[in-house]
Amino acid sequence: MRRLTPALLVACALLAPAVPAAAAEPWERADESISCADDEGSRPFYNGPSASTVYDGTFALARAVPGPLLDGYVPQGLGTWRAWGGRGVDLLVQSAYNDTTDRAVIVGMVPGGATTRMPVLVRPGGRDPVDAHVGGVAVVGPWLFVAGEEVGGVPTVLRFPLDRVRERLADGRPLTAAAEHRLEVGTSGFNASFLAADGDGFWAGTFSQDARNRMYRFRVGPKGGPRLIGTSGSWIQVPKKTQGLAVTRTHFFFSTSYGSENRSNVYVVRRGRRDLDDAYPQDVTCFAAPSMAEGITLSRGRAFLSFESGSYKYRGDACDRGIFEGGCTRNEITHLHRASVRALQGMT
Repeated sequence: MRRLTPALLVACALLAPAVPAAAAEPWERADESISCADDEGSRPFYNGPSASTVYDGTFALARAVPGPLLDGYVPQGLGTWRAWGGRGVDLLVQSAYNDTTDRAVIVGMVPGGATTRMPVLVRPGGRDPVDAHVGGVAVVGPWLFVAGEEVGGVPTVLRFPLDRVRERLADGRPLTAAAEHRLEVGTSGFNASFLAADGDGFWAGTFSQDARNRMYRFRVGPKGGPRLIGTSGSWIQVPKKTQGLAVTRTHFFFSTSYGSENRSNVYVVRRGRRDLDDAYPQDVTCFAAPSMAEGITLSRGRAFLSFESGSYKYRGDACDRGIFEGGCTRNEITHLHRASVRALQGMT
């Protein structure tokens, strides 16, 4: 074959048709009109600079996250096991990962009360520890669901029977999943980055750093298997950088964050619209929160928010210590924070 000269190569390149840019997905639609209140306060109740006056006036200090969890793992998902200790005694279930040891764990925390043991999570069969960021936790019926690994390009959730979870939270032995369910939604790029219980099922949605993404609702069947409600088009748009979700009958609460130096955001969204722009401004409120917010859950009229910034992986990089020129952690948070659900809902 004759080789083309450089001049002919340039000419061919100029004549070649341009490759069209990939079309944006419908859930990425955004006019960027939503603004988040970010005026800083003067007296934050947590380490580091204030996130916003709205946050400081809405949230308050809650219980400490167990030291052994923060010393060895990075907090992620947060869910609620209602009436775990009898009527009126809920258990907050925190998931966490360590990407050096490729292990994930859960721990239970009673608001204002006791802490359970911290079992390592194991995939079905009892041999392989869960190697995932375990970004979501949801208790539905007699089951605990935890976001699992991606298998064959499809996200999964791990299902644990609550009676076995109770045993392992008491004795600390490894907790083996009863099943690993693939979450098929009919479109590519979907991940179970966060979970939130809602009645007889749960929501699962995708974190995206650069654009808004989407979530779907799954109903849990009598044998524990989750099934997509609707079709691939039955999505609800979620904010950019969503890490956690809590659900009431009328509202979604989203926690969003990315980067240890940046502030997080809390979104309060009234249910009923698929796109955030369609709901804004009357049904959407957003305000800045301390850095590295993760899971959010509800218990007895209060919303509890967790952070990964107090973990071993980030707490040595404080911005105000003058050690690092970059990559510092703006707020090192070692406690859960709480807010009134009624106060949050009243923002829209």
